[in-house]
Amino acid sequence: MDRRAFTKKLLISSAVPLANISSAEVKENKKHAGKTADEGDSAIMPELSDKNSATIVFVGDLQRYSNSTIKCSIARMMNAWIARYAQQLNIKCALFAGDLVENNNYNKIIKIQDADLTSEGQWNCTFENFKILDNKVGYIACTGNHDYGIVCFENRQTRFNEFFNKSKLPMPNVKLLDMCKNAFGEPTFENACFEVDLGNAWGKIIVFSIEFCPRDSVVEWVKKTATKYSDKTAILLLHDYITMSGNFSNIPHLNKNQFVPKDAKGGKLVWETLVRKTPNIRLVLCGHSDNPKTYELEGNSSFRTDTNDAGKQVHAMCFAMHGRKYDGHGADGWLRTLEFLPDAKTVKVSTFSPYLFYSMRTKLDSRATDKKNEFTFQIK
Repeated sequence: MDRRAFTKKLLISSAVPLANISSAEVKENKKHAGKTADEGDSAIMPELSDKNSATIVFVGDLQRYSNSTIKCSIARMMNAWIARYAQQLNIKCALFAGDLVENNNYNKIIKIQDADLTSEGQWNCTFENFKILDNKVGYIACTGNHDYGIVCFENRQTRFNEFFNKSKLPMPNVKLLDMCKNAFGEPTFENACFEVDLGNAWGKIIVFSIEFCPRDSVVEWVKKTATKYSDKTAILLLHDYITMSGNFSNIPHLNKNQFVPKDAKGGKLVWETLVRKTPNIRLVLCGHSDNPKTYELEGNSSFRTDTNDAGKQVHAMCFAMHGRKYDGHGADGWLRTLEFLPDAKTVKVSTFSPYLFYSMRTKLDSRATDKKNEFTFQIK
């Protein structure tokens, strides 16, 4: 018996009364009428529109996964999918937008939903998940507010550097070019510049990964380093830049007990002091969240385009699908593929969940196709 016949038989045997099916469910079923869960998998899963394209995978905040042994396995599936389809999608690297853990250095379990890990367990679980990508796909991660302090950003101390450092090098298609000193005077991956070889007409681009609410010294380092590599397109990866409404963030979106350094910069100041003044920064990627409507799938990302002082367009993308249990999509395994077409200007964005894809019940919902989650832009 094939899978579709089995599913049909199972549904009939379940004998679900029609009275128990809501109008919303009927509407959803009509949307997928005529389709089957195993029909056209390629139409659901991201594919290259051009065989000569290169892909960068972008993953938002992981904090809702890392504090739970159950949900951490979903993040593991996400990385496993990236590794599995690295060749098929020509994935050159994966970028992670910070908040890798819920709490940086707290020896107790904070009861949020089904959280059951202290900080030690959160970092270890997250690090083990990243090992899946070792020697398969290069990856770059920035730090978020939850990656600092004790519970969340009480200071600039972080365990990030214990797990993300030069011991991870070399990585496929990724080369470390430079590092900037952190708040304690040590050059670390908290602020680093990498070269990523896209291998087509885009050639080698650079990716700056910088700390949450960057200090003045970090901003100056990025400007200086970007000038050194002015012939290369630059991507800036940081945790907080634009909000879910598409506006620049202010200093910063934190609770009253959290630490705010005197020279910390929210998104608006990062734009004014760094991005608009650096001609080759053409794309900014961030996570974080400030949207009260995170129960809406389309409410967990944003995109905007501005013009820098050199007259060039700069695109900014916020993607942070962490959500919460009561939001309706927390820990659903969403990630993004950015396909860099060989014309060296076009980027196609797809939003996809490996976690939802591998269930027959949710496969058809594993690709977000609304205009906020699937679109094309150009860097020219």
